[in-house]
Amino acid sequence: MNVSGEIDVTLDEKNRLTLPSEFRKEIPDPAVKISKGIKKFLQLLTFEKWEQEFGNKIKNNTDLYSEEDFNLRQKYIGSTREVKIDNAGRILIPPRLLSYAGITKECVVVGMGEMLAIWDAETYDKSSDESDDNNAAKFHSASEKFSRKLKRQEHKKEVE
Repeated sequence: MNVSGEIDVTLDEKNRLTLPSEFRKEIPDPAVKISKGIKKFLQLLTFEKWEQEFGNKIKNNTDLYSEEDFNLRQKYIGSTREVKIDNAGRILIPPRLLSYAGITKECVVVGMGEMLAIWDAETYDKSSDESDDNNAAKFHSASEKFSRKLKRQEHKKEVE
């Protein structure tokens, strides 16, 4: 899956979300994983990507008897559900996940490369409002960090 863009969608009365067709065509299998995100959004990934990013990395690098690791596992592995994309392109989002993300009706589905982020529309608008000084500072900090990371990778390649 390689997706980008922001698309407004509405949950139906049964808490089903119709995945935008431009995103849906990038998903190779109708069975996908949905779980809590690092912020108040839901993340939708293919089985393969979920296993790479969460299943293997978290399971292999955490200790079941560490409280901090337990909390990490509970949030990212414990909250994960398998959902199926039906013939109409809809997924049924479990109530606990809707509650976590504060999603009631209006949503924004954001393509983030190998993942879809599903946000409550109002929450998404607030979190991405660059006119808010706090958000602007966060975006600047993230951009700076990303730039430094790329420079380190380039330097590492030059040294090798």
